[in-house]
Amino acid sequence: MFGLIPYTFDEFRKIDSFFNDVFDKKTSGIKVDIKETENEYLLEAELPGYNKENINLEYKNNYLTLSAVKEEIIDNSRGNYIRKERSYGKVSRTFYIENLDKDNIKARYKDGVLQVILPKIEKSIEESSRIEIE
Repeated sequence: MFGLIPYTFDEFRKIDSFFNDVFDKKTSGIKVDIKETENEYLLEAELPGYNKENINLEYKNNYLTLSAVKEEIIDNSRGNYIRKERSYGKVSRTFYIENLDKDNIKARYKDGVLQVILPKIEKSIEESSRIEIE
């Protein structure tokens, strides 16, 4: 709200921080695009600034969970922050996707984008049979 204006009252800073936190909540998290083809789903997630080692991808019970952690590095050796907008901490998204070939899921992280290929498998159609009642 107040931008780069240095102000002396800490109360203004608290108010500014409150409004920024409230309005920024809806835009935080992992931005994802999911495309579907005949044979697979392609998921692309924006994760700029994350190290590959801090990104986790898990498929369990038809739920694909993507999570990542970015540690905050505080460096006051070259001055004090007057504005800090980059986010740190843990982010996570979960998607329900059934009928995946979990053994052939592939993922690649390059230039801040995680690309996940999720091959489909045929839905198993349960056959029913008539049961005679005696």
